[in-house]
Amino acid sequence: MTDAPSPAVPAVVAPTFTVKAPSPGPATAHDDALARLRDRAVFLDTRARFLGRSTSPATVRTYGSDLRHFFVWLGIQQLDGEPSLDEVRAVTWRDVARYRDRFFGAKPGEGGLALATGARRLSVLATFYRTLRDAGLLADDPTRGLARPRAPEEGRTRGLSPDEVNRILAACPRGPLRAERDRLFLGFLFFEWLRIAEACRLRVEDTGEDQGIPVARVRTKGARERTLVLRTELARATVEYARRFELSGFLFPSLARGRPERPITPDGARRLIWAPAVRRAGLDPALVSPHSARVAGITAALVGGAALVDVQDFAGHSRPETTLRYHRARRRLDRAPVAGLPFRME
Repeated sequence: MTDAPSPAVPAVVAPTFTVKAPSPGPATAHDDALARLRDRAVFLDTRARFLGRSTSPATVRTYGSDLRHFFVWLGIQQLDGEPSLDEVRAVTWRDVARYRDRFFGAKPGEGGLALATGARRLSVLATFYRTLRDAGLLADDPTRGLARPRAPEEGRTRGLSPDEVNRILAACPRGPLRAERDRLFLGFLFFEWLRIAEACRLRVEDTGEDQGIPVARVRTKGARERTLVLRTELARATVEYARRFELSGFLFPSLARGRPERPITPDGARRLIWAPAVRRAGLDPALVSPHSARVAGITAALVGGAALVDVQDFAGHSRPETTLRYHRARRRLDRAPVAGLPFRME
């Protein structure tokens, strides 16, 4: 008997479902808050990197102060001492122009500030905005293309004549540690053109010889280290001073009680070393600062015929224009071309 074929079983087709992705809804206040926090974090990080371009704490403080001066003048309410990114973005070139004209177009007696201060502050502001733009935080730079005041060709610090320098050094008392410390400190200012903070940081082991030449290793602005040749009598005085008083550590120690291992501070050096020395020479410390010693040294070297490139290198300037700003005697009449003109008014 033949079996009958089994009837065909119809295929079962699985049902298909279309799942639609939910349409994006409006951003919530929470999302907005998160985005603002992220922007602020990036902004603060970029600002920190901008200030971190310098390794000098004093320079970082100056740049921060310059930025605060601008934003406070705009009346921006600062959170934790910093403007928000939205406030920074809202600044226009008209705001920057008004700031420039308010402080650097007016006379000093009318609230104006020095051109050198204006050049620096607006340069800091321009660099700050350029850094934010490069980081993708800004679409436009409000400082771009805006004319800025230029720093004067000559600095404002009063120099000292060779006679005044010699009077200051000759009037220094001698004998005890304090007197010898102060006299040697002045020697480093006048002969090595050190900034006052650089002199304060000197250690006994920073002085010595290199291939028979007396030298000093100096930590300069920006945490750089340079080696300077010491003038012969200054090197000899340094060796005798350190040996006589059995010094180690800082070359110019603070002699205040309870601080034997610390150096004299720049403020202490101005009050306790520079001001008395200037008064003894019959000069007014309100008119000449420790930086006047650097000005005096650079000017005397250039007047004496030293090559500009050598003076620039010894002073640690990156550009010769900076060195020439120190040169107080370059406009003297006997060096000016007008002195030789064959004209007569009588």
